[in-house]
Amino acid sequence: MIAFDTQPISVVEDVGFTHLLQVLEPRYKLPSRQYITTKILPETYEHVLKSVKCVLDYGRFYSVITDVWSADNACASLLSFTALWLTDSFQQKCAVLNDLPLEESHTGL
Repeated sequence: MIAFDTQPISVVEDVGFTHLLQVLEPRYKLPSRQYITTKILPETYEHVLKSVKCVLDYGRFYSVITDVWSADNACASLLSFTALWLTDSFQQKCAVLNDLPLEESHTGL
């Protein structure tokens, strides 16, 4: 939920969310916010970074695009760098290479 739905990590402390999980699976132990930020996220980051580097090592041609955007639920704007490529079977793939925070808000309007 945190990654797919852009939920804050603190969702694991929300009463409604913890109650829902307790009803669905009483034996499940929800990880704490501290555990997520100190263990799960760094491990996930390293795993994804390795995977992206491996994929990029074997490619031949890439397009790199940039975009500036602002999240609806935040006052932050980001400059995003994304690589796009085709696999040998012509499947389109992409990976965000970096996001840099910007000082001012940005909108497409």
